[in-house]
Amino acid sequence: MLAAFGCGDGLDTEVFSGYAAKTVGFDYSHEMLSRTSQRQSETLRFEHLDLISDDVQGVYDVVVTKRFIINLGEWSVQSQCIKKITKAMPQG
Repeated sequence: MLAAFGCGDGLDTEVFSGYAAKTVGFDYSHEMLSRTSQRQSETLRFEHLDLISDDVQGVYDVVVTKRFIINLGEWSVQSQCIKKITKAMPQG
């Protein structure tokens, strides 16, 4: 399963989903997520996630982020979110 963090309107996530059996796109912005409805399918879904406050649920084989981490500002916040994403990947 593929997870895309900071998926925005889902355009890139829809492209990435072609490389995975199932894909979940996560974003903080309800406005951006409202633009993803036409992209959803049986193998592609989008969910709200505030990665600064919340933990990632589930385990994902592949994670993708594009300009999400850099937009978080301070390194302390960026590194916290990177650690949360890493915990959502298979360990070992």
